[in-house]
Amino acid sequence: LQMHPDAGYFDRFLFENMNSGGYYTVYPPVSQAIFAFAAFFGQTRLHLAVFLIKIILFCFELGSLYWIHRLYGKKAVLVYALNPLAIVEITGNCHFEGAMLFFLLASLGTLEQNKKGLSAVLLALSIASKLIPLLFWPLIWRKMGLKNGFIYLAQAGVWVFLLFLPLIRGDLMLHMASSINLYFQQFQFNASSYYLAVQIGYWKTGWNIGSKIGPWLAVAVFLGILFLTFIQKDGQQKRGIRFETALLLAAFLHLCMATTVHPWYVLLPLALSLSGNWWFPVCWSFLVVFSYSHYSNGIYLEKYPWIVAEYFLLYLIFLVEMFLRISGRWLHRP
Repeated sequence: LQMHPDAGYFDRFLFENMNSGGYYTVYPPVSQAIFAFAAFFGQTRLHLAVFLIKIILFCFELGSLYWIHRLYGKKAVLVYALNPLAIVEITGNCHFEGAMLFFLLASLGTLEQNKKGLSAVLLALSIASKLIPLLFWPLIWRKMGLKNGFIYLAQAGVWVFLLFLPLIRGDLMLHMASSINLYFQQFQFNASSYYLAVQIGYWKTGWNIGSKIGPWLAVAVFLGILFLTFIQKDGQQKRGIRFETALLLAAFLHLCMATTVHPWYVLLPLALSLSGNWWFPVCWSFLVVFSYSHYSNGIYLEKYPWIVAEYFLLYLIFLVEMFLRISGRWLHRP
């Protein structure tokens, strides 16, 4: 990529120091609007622009705590508010999981209040902050039923289209799509199933087949979410897993199959786990700190023993908790 010829020194300085300057942006419109707001008022004062983004994300965090309290109670507020990962990665490092989580929790809360129109708008805003909530559409449809779910998601889809409308110009959407495609084929960091599959492929073929594995793992996530949708309770069924549990397991499955798992990605399953006092996402929010070691001394170098330790402990805790819940030896069943 190249800078616009009219770009000033400050813009060139920022562009040249980006860690992904060779790729087009994948940030959706809400994130882009906040960036534009901070850039407009910050101008060439980088610290002011960053401060404005931190203030906005801090306000989102306050809103998330409000909805966590409304949905899950006071203890859940403490679990999230005092979690070091949430403190460091959202307000500290300015990751937009904070915006996505606020709108998602607000959407779930207003849906419980039967404010479907408002909930659809908030769901669209969550998607327009980060695209991940698109994973939950089949689960939401199942929860609401065929007719109501279709109307609700159609409303959300219209709002998503309107929010993305300012970006639908020229080649911008094609550029975003190309970067998303690269995410599944070339980007890799702190992965579990992906690294294991790549290593097995290397043993069998002698080649790195990572670019072929990523899309197949995405297909596995899609099929897994369809399975969760099938076994999820709807308004009439008494058997099956709860909607909240299905959301959590879908988010967990997505990260287990992802080629890239940055620490702040774990905040989504952490927030969703509060509905049922799940412990494995809370443990993961501490285990994922192992991945910070990959940037020690200012040099990026993945340390695979730490990755093995992280995921071995995570999957062990997950399996033990699932066994205890399914066998009825846990206070909260799935």
